[in-house]
This record gives sequence, C-alpha cells and structure tokens, in this order.
Amino acid sequence: MKSAKAWFQVVFLGAGLLFICPTPDAFAQNIRGKWGVGLRVGPSILTQDVSGSIEANTGPIISGNILYGLTDNFSMGLNLEWETHQAESVGDIGDINIFSLIPFIEFRPGGRQAFSPYASLGIGININSFNEESGLFCVTTIGSGFCKIEPENTFALKFAGGFDYFVTPNLALNAEIGWKLNSGDSDVKVSGVGTISDDFRASVFNLLFGLRYYF
Repeated sequence: MKSAKAWFQVVFLGAGLLFICPTPDAFAQNIRGKWGVGLRVGPSILTQDVSGSIEANTGPIISGNILYGLTDNFSMGLNLEWETHQAESVGDIGDINIFSLIPFIEFRPGGRQAFSPYASLGIGININSFNEESGLFCVTTIGSGFCKIEPENTFALKFAGGFDYFVTPNLALNAEIGWKLNSGDSDVKVSGVGTISDDFRASVFNLLFGLRYYF
C-alpha cells in the first residue's frame, strides 16, 4: 500500500508539471510523413492477483516508442515497455519481469495541435519471466519441494489515451493512461516431484509521463 501511495504522489507531481509552461498555438503542425520518438515512466498497477496464492505489488514501468504520421490524424508505431513487480505469497517470493513489444495505431481527432489529445490501440506480445527468491519452497497438489516458476509468453492487447502538450515546435510533454492485457499460464517445476500448470495473470493499468520529440 505504501508503494502505491508513493507512485500516486509521483503521478500527481508529473501532472502538475505538464501545465507550468504556456504553449502557443503556433506550435500546431501537421504530422503527415513525420517521425517521432518518446520516453515515458510511471506506475504499473496489476488489476488482479497473479494466481490463487500469489499477489504482486505496484511497480515501475518504462515505455519507449517510435511513431510515424500516416496522415494528419493517424500515426502508427511501436511501443517497447519494461515493467517489474515484487511478488508475494506468505512473504516475498521473487520478482515478475515483463517486456512487451506492441505495434500500435494512434488517432488524433484534431490532428497535431498545441494541446493534442489522442487514443491508441496496440497488439503484440508480452515476454514474461519470474526471478524466484533463493530456495523458494512450494506446496502443490502433486507434492512439495523447491520450485521454479516459468510463465509463458502471452498475447498483449493495449488500449490507451493521452495527450501531447507542446513546449516547442518539436518537443512535447506527454501523459498517457492505459490498460494492457497479460493473461496465460505458467509451469511450476517442483524439484524431485514434477511440473504442474498454474494461472498467470499480470494485466496492468498504467499511468505514463514523459517526453516526445517530433522531427
């Protein structure tokens, strides 16, 4: 809970910084045929328990993207995202790490303006891994022993909305809110006993703040 409160304080601070500098309408330009790059950070909040016995804390996410203007209203691009979450059961049991590659399309109803809102939809893949604490002991339906958790890679579906707030003709402050699907199974390998399948649920709600630069 303390971790979540700390992240929300960061979010509110980032939101306030977006409005420090006034942005003249002269910064509005078309985006057709132009490239952009972005880097954002923020909290990543799981929307459910990872499995029946495992929970995970709010953790950081780093999101980088590149995009290209197809028209004044539509862009396409690629999101590269990394996030990590501390997993808990009886105590801390390890860290969940997720790397997502998500091609996306972005729609700006008003084209590129000084204050430029957008909505985006992305489809890609989540590459999941679990780093266990040393000597992790599991009690399962097939027996007990030291175990290793191996989540499968999963389908990624991301819905997001946000805006660019231009402080120069090329540089924009960016804020985005989104939800990303990450749901599948994991293998739990119990030493000397065997392997069972368990749920792996790591869908997240993201709040991102950062910068975008348009060439």
